[in-house]
Amino acid sequence: MNNVMMKPAVPDSSSPVQNICLSDQEIQGSRVYCHWLEKDGNASWDPLTDSIRIFLLICGSVIFENDSVSFEAFKKGVFIGKPGAIVHVRCQADAQILELQRFVTEEEWDFLRDSHQLPFFQNYEKAPRYREEGKSEKTINRMLIPQRIIPRFAMGSVETHGKDYVAKHRHPMLEQYFFSFQENNCSVLIDDKQYPYPGNTLLHIPLGSNHGISSEENQQIHYVWMDFLFGEEGLKYMDEVHHMI
Repeated sequence: MNNVMMKPAVPDSSSPVQNICLSDQEIQGSRVYCHWLEKDGNASWDPLTDSIRIFLLICGSVIFENDSVSFEAFKKGVFIGKPGAIVHVRCQADAQILELQRFVTEEEWDFLRDSHQLPFFQNYEKAPRYREEGKSEKTINRMLIPQRIIPRFAMGSVETHGKDYVAKHRHPMLEQYFFSFQENNCSVLIDDKQYPYPGNTLLHIPLGSNHGISSEENQQIHYVWMDFLFGEEGLKYMDEVHHMI
């Protein structure tokens, strides 16, 4: 049986940044941080030389600035800056930001630097939606970062309420993190065990495990999935299972 790793994102009065990587089972080539910013505060991130930064605004309101452009983001908005350019944030309301750093090769870095798709911003409520087998009709699935914006990576979300489920399934062609929004209150099913899955928690889905999600009448399912793809096989899987609406 796989060892399931979870870590809550909890603010620390001594630091506005928390490393929430799951060190025992960290996905190779990834780092995850959580930032807490106060209203009227500012933050800047210098460009990395071997990774691309992906930002998810968990709550609050901010303005992302990068490469001479700006994007106003409200809760659950997604932002990716142009490689080689500083990302600056101006906070309009107390905010929590999840930062994912994704390793890229030199060849991928050159591709991203020349990409006309970056900087990239996605408003959560306006994100394209998709259907997927193994989920009920009332489930809302959003595609936040399609699989060809960042090499070997995609991000989306799952939202439903009451008694519902995401049927158990496997995908050995990709590795996966979940991050739950505060209102998430459900159970994650991993192989032959069930685990409570609270809000504001990073979860690593063990590679190759048979996993799913379930909720009861008074519960909600609301989380973001972050997929780390294994080359063309992972891209093909993503193309086949997500039926855009």
